[in-house]
Amino acid sequence: MRRVISRKEAVELLASSGTISFNKKRVGLAEAFGKRAGEPLKAPFDLPQLSRSTRDGYAVNHLDVKGVSEALPAFLNVVGEVKIGEIPSFSISLGEAARVFTGSYLPNGADAVVMDEFVEESSGVIEVYRSVAAGENVISAGEDCLQGSTILNFGEKISVGKLGLLAAYGFDSVNILDVKVGIVSTGDEIVSPGSQLSSGKIYDINSFTLYALLKKWGANPYIHTPVPDDLEMLKKVLEELLDNSDVIIFSGGSSVGTRDHTKELFKLFNGKLIIEGINISPGKPTLAGWVKDKLVFGLPGHPVSSVVSARVFLIPVIERILGIDGEPVLYLPVLSNLPSKLGVEEFVCASVNEKGVFPILGKSGAISRIANGGFLIKIPDGVEGYKEGEVVETWSI
Repeated sequence: MRRVISRKEAVELLASSGTISFNKKRVGLAEAFGKRAGEPLKAPFDLPQLSRSTRDGYAVNHLDVKGVSEALPAFLNVVGEVKIGEIPSFSISLGEAARVFTGSYLPNGADAVVMDEFVEESSGVIEVYRSVAAGENVISAGEDCLQGSTILNFGEKISVGKLGLLAAYGFDSVNILDVKVGIVSTGDEIVSPGSQLSSGKIYDINSFTLYALLKKWGANPYIHTPVPDDLEMLKKVLEELLDNSDVIIFSGGSSVGTRDHTKELFKLFNGKLIIEGINISPGKPTLAGWVKDKLVFGLPGHPVSSVVSARVFLIPVIERILGIDGEPVLYLPVLSNLPSKLGVEEFVCASVNEKGVFPILGKSGAISRIANGGFLIKIPDGVEGYKEGEVVETWSI
């Protein structure tokens, strides 16, 4: 039997033992939200292309109003008005100003805007009672984003802000990575939600938590109906999933037992079983390898174990293959004492508030620990717990 290896070693070993050419798909901008960029994108022009006012008022050269006050105002001739959406057809010289509105482009010669409340106008002349610095109440050309700068990196998750930036540049569609993940829960006791729950049966939790986790990451997951602990049925399901998946997840068939067949599937398909246990808690009995150039995972059946294994092992493997960075972790004070055992890397369910992170202790079969938390506290294998107030590494789920 193979030795149980560390999580980091398992990620590196599995990711370096094969490769996947994930497909790309062009989708509309709204559909791209939350997905992973399929190509890098550069800014095609400065944003904004011309300097714009951020206030209603008058565009001026700041030198004309330097040191002015209510006792010593400046007087400037108004030579034009720039409506929103218009390109100025004139410029201003020293001693001149132009009427502008929030969003108006500045005419050449102007480098600041005096707000309405500090100006009085009469017969084409304004009296300015307050000085402004160069660039005040103005967003300069290229200040938001310079031409040629990076809008998206390959594999980057398309966030709220990045979607807005794409829209600002007029993109109506974008290439995304189409990472297809097939998910199936196994076990004679598992039935789909909505079915009649007879004695001894339980509803399928893992398919839906794993679906949500992978969907949040930016993959394209889909759920197969639960499959009993029957090797022939599991074989047929794997054949089906191999045809339309990049990554395949079996949940429930990775622990030691005569009715657990995930390992047998690797043999039947001449696959390469690379990982046969990871030194993490929960999630130790995780299996993973390759079948016909597709990644196949056997995750534990307990709901917390399944989510933890997927979050801290499966997703990092995909990211390592793609060559992209994972989600940033948080470093927060723990709000209660947190015991652990030496020699194993632990991930403890937790919730986060404005004060720090609070552990949610319990058994790995309790889905409420995930439902009431949404985070994991990482405890390295060489650390024997944390005291209240110590800073801990915190992962989002």
